Amino acid sequence: MTTEECRNAILVASDPGQLIVPTTLLQAVESQTNPIQALMDWDINNGFHTALQEEFSFFARRSPIDGPLPSGDLARGIGVLRWLIEQLRRWSAGSDAKLARLVTLIVIIESCAWDSTTWFALDKKFLWNVELSDKLATLLSQTKCHLSVNIVAGRASVEEMAIAELRDAEAKADWKALIHRWRRIEHLMMPNPFIVHAVRYLFRHDQAALVRATTDVHSVAVAQLIAEALTVEQRFQLASATSNLCLQLLALETALHSVPRLQKFSGNEEKELDTLLLRMEADDPGWLTFLSIYNDHPSAYQALQSALGKALVVAPEAALNAYIQTVPLAAPCDMKDRLLVASCLDTFRTGANVTRRRLLWTMAFNRWSGWDFERAAGGYLRTPTPSELDFAVVGYLKECVDTTHCIAEQERIEAKLTFLECTWFRSISDLITAWNRLVSRFQLYAHAVHDSSAENWLAESPNYQPSGSDALFASLRFR
Repeated sequence: MTTEECRNAILVASDPGQLIVPTTLLQAVESQTNPIQALMDWDINNGFHTALQEEFSFFARRSPIDGPLPSGDLARGIGVLRWLIEQLRRWSAGSDAKLARLVTLIVIIESCAWDSTTWFALDKKFLWNVELSDKLATLLSQTKCHLSVNIVAGRASVEEMAIAELRDAEAKADWKALIHRWRRIEHLMMPNPFIVHAVRYLFRHDQAALVRATTDVHSVAVAQLIAEALTVEQRFQLASATSNLCLQLLALETALHSVPRLQKFSGNEEKELDTLLLRMEADDPGWLTFLSIYNDHPSAYQALQSALGKALVVAPEAALNAYIQTVPLAAPCDMKDRLLVASCLDTFRTGANVTRRRLLWTMAFNRWSGWDFERAAGGYLRTPTPSELDFAVVGYLKECVDTTHCIAEQERIEAKLTFLECTWFRSISDLITAWNRLVSRFQLYAHAVHDSSAENWLAESPNYQPSGSDALFASLRFR
């Protein structure tokens, strides 16, 4: 059965007609002591699919080059789909205490080659069943996930150690460590059939029940399985509807992994991401956690920058400050991070009024000025360098102070450079570092008053030379 055949068949099956019960599959499922648990055992699950496909060739995997299905096989497959629809609409816990019929329905859905849009093309009320919704929500809320790997020759593997570290981070609710640990083992996770189809049904028919069912999910494994059951757009919608930070983070984490690093989200995905970040920035602990994970290396999360800039437009003052304080600053500068921070802040500049811009620019300038190219860290700076906050600092110099202030600061820096060699330093490296810090600071004041800054607040590289700096003996001898 191809995707197109299945899409057409489900639309035909939604009309009245003959119902065909998949007897062989139903008997195989009913033979299990715990059908739900059996569904999650891949060997048993494969046996269920084999039972269905042997009785109905409609559900066997086929390619478009195999040609169309014989009319008889197609009609029998549509009959099973019609039975599936009826069971979904009329299912009750009283008539399926063992949940064998529910598992049978999941196996049939799994066997279909449709994409999620096929189900969503049907009227929302068509498959609505309040009792089924309640049962799926209850089961989903009780779902647990135990992570383990085989230990070879009595020695713990890298994955086993990563799982131990993950459990420790979960116990401490250390979200940043938890996400970083999870990235080392997330490739080991396989889709859980029950979670996939329970989440999709609830998202389609009862999102409030899905939110309630996932409120207390604090396992990253379960949160990942829930998120990956949905499209990126739907993940963001669910994450915006819940206050569960774990689910919000895994919705972001899985979505970011689903797009190539240098690409952006689609229009609808971006819109839902905007809504999610607005929700998260209203929660101080959640916003700080988000920034600690996704703002520590902006160039790794290019797809986030536009939405982050729009979120800053309406962010509370504390959220603005949290953003500025988590922008990574390094000397020498990480030029990729610098460009992505500038992209985010350019989006902010476009949407924010002058009062809010001045507020953020001032926060950025104060941090940049106090940082002073890692003066407190005591490292060496071998050449002048930009900084990751250059865009915001130039914003401060252009919108918060006047030109005379920038010119006066340039003159002050030039005066300090002139007499720099009259200051005692422990080594020539310390002298050169001090010289490079001053020249690095000089760049932004010079760029802010240069004509080119009218169009581009971000200078390409340090290219403004302070007056008289070329005459320094140390620079002539050692540079």
